[in-house]
Amino acid sequence: IMMLDLKEANSDFDKIKSSLLDKGEELGVDVKIQREEIFNSMHTL
Repeated sequence: IMMLDLKEANSDFDKIKSSLLDKGEELGVDVKIQREEIFNSMHTL
């Protein structure tokens, strides 16, 4: 699991997501990325 703070990122979320998915495919790993608000909503009881 990796958490990223993208507040000061030079790219938008979709561009970063695409880059990470491409790198994951290149490395043969499964990458899942989502916004914190979605993650928190899914895991709130």
